Amino acid sequence: MFPDTANHGLNAATMGVHFTANDDQRSSREIREGVDMNDHDSTILRENARLKQELAEAKDELNRLREALQDREEHKKMIEQDAEFHTRYWLPEEHQRFLVGLKMYGHKDIKSIARFVGTRSSTQVRTHAQKYFMKLDK
Repeated sequence: MFPDTANHGLNAATMGVHFTANDDQRSSREIREGVDMNDHDSTILRENARLKQELAEAKDELNRLREALQDREEHKKMIEQDAEFHTRYWLPEEHQRFLVGLKMYGHKDIKSIARFVGTRSSTQVRTHAQKYFMKLDK
């Protein structure tokens, strides 16, 4: 069907086609790389799915922590409001909890004692402790 190109001065070099002895090897390597690319693509897709899952878990954890923080802030506001209600006199139950907290946490950890008492702020507990120790010194 095709005339003999050697007779017409046409050859692979004049047609801009360059064949080498490695052409068969290059084709099979390109095929292998294509398969590797498919493996690489599937690896990327698996990694992408894993990262999306980690992101979703991190978002869930962030939401959980936000809710916990909000609950803690609401609890703190309730304690402060309740502490404002108990502005002057300590109830006997509060004083008992103060004494237990004092033994548990020591006289320097006012914040922990206030959390243990539950109805008084740190400032109120500090003032109560000062008055309590002054009374003991008398």
